[in-house]
Amino acid sequence: MQNPITKQEADRAIFLDFEGKGPPSSSQDAPPPVMAGSLCDGKYEWKILDENFKDATRKREPTQYLPLENFLKKLKEMAEDQGRRIVYFTSHEKQIFAEHGIDLGGIGFDLKVPVKPKYKTLFKESKKARRQLFDPTTSRTQRNALRKKAFGLCVQCATECAKRNGIEFKVSNSYGFGKVGLWISYREKCKSWTTSAKTKWSWLVDHNETDCRAMELLIKHHRKLS
Repeated sequence: MQNPITKQEADRAIFLDFEGKGPPSSSQDAPPPVMAGSLCDGKYEWKILDENFKDATRKREPTQYLPLENFLKKLKEMAEDQGRRIVYFTSHEKQIFAEHGIDLGGIGFDLKVPVKPKYKTLFKESKKARRQLFDPTTSRTQRNALRKKAFGLCVQCATECAKRNGIEFKVSNSYGFGKVGLWISYREKCKSWTTSAKTKWSWLVDHNETDCRAMELLIKHHRKLS
């Protein structure tokens, strides 16, 4: 059971999202994330967590490499010092902190928990699409169409929320529904920052920022969250 989040806490929250390759199979754990993005007071920042990617850039933006454990400690310290909550969309983020011996206590807030009941249809369709996506009899054409339902639930919910409230929420055509792991693997195979690798990395960071801004929109329009 997590602590409810107040309007004031929501307005000042740090929205956190990790990006990584995901688990190789359902029976294996996911490798550590290679990057993290955070949104606080409307300002988005991203950090490299894997030294193999520390020379990455997006549109010549300056970035910073921090080992994962250092990043986690600094983020928690920032939240504690400034009296902020850390908001994420799945328990995966909280689990990463726990794996490094860092207890978020009442600071963390899993936004997916209160959002899920408000978007039951999207969650149901996503689960169904995932089953079809991993069905060996599903064609490649069908898989491409299923990705947009199977993945990116936070962004799907934010898009629906925007429609319900008559506001705009932009999601670029490059948003990587189910493609993040492929983009990261592509860079690993290239061994260097080719033009294509740089483009895919820019898409990855854009994807991450979209996730963070999706959380911000959802929490803004669903004040009664607990």
